[in-house]
Amino acid sequence: MTPAPGTFRRFAASVRFDPERLAESRIDVVIPTASADMSSDEVNRAIRGPDWFDVARHPDAAFRATEVRAAGSGRYVARGTLTVKAI
Repeated sequence: MTPAPGTFRRFAASVRFDPERLAESRIDVVIPTASADMSSDEVNRAIRGPDWFDVARHPDAAFRATEVRAAGSGRYVARGTLTVKAI
């Protein structure tokens, strides 16, 4: 159980944001799970398999913000649901 930095090389986002109308803000992000990159071919193969992202059955993860709030000095926080492997 050690930190394992990585990145998703692709994603698509739809953002509607107005700092004067935060309640109307919307953020939806779709992340192709096969775009995960842990800088190791061996690890990348493992995380694409059924024990991790299972990209064959679940090609995308998704984030949908349910709340956007001000966090001071031009900063904002989006809270929502991250769905991975339909969970």
